[in-house]
Amino acid sequence: MEMQSTSTPFMTPRRLRRQEYDQLVALGAFDGEKIELIRGALFRMSPIPPRHSCVVQRLQSRFHTGLMERAIMIGQSPFIAADDSQPEPDVAIVPTRD
Repeated sequence: MEMQSTSTPFMTPRRLRRQEYDQLVALGAFDGEKIELIRGALFRMSPIPPRHSCVVQRLQSRFHTGLMERAIMIGQSPFIAADDSQPEPDVAIVPTRD
């Protein structure tokens, strides 16, 4: 008896939406892992070495002074970039809404 294959010649990955990602985080699916959602895919984040952290802190200090009321700076924190992305960049400058 011959078995029939149910696989397709190629498969496309199932991307996550940000709401699904947030629900999985709330359920503890990624406890102990540093990950971020980029265009529907999960990526492991590398540890932050001390020198890198020092450079980020200096950038944050300089940007904070120069931006004043025109924008806010987000440092190493998640933000909603799109329906399928919630990155955690080292530094992000976000214009304020008037």
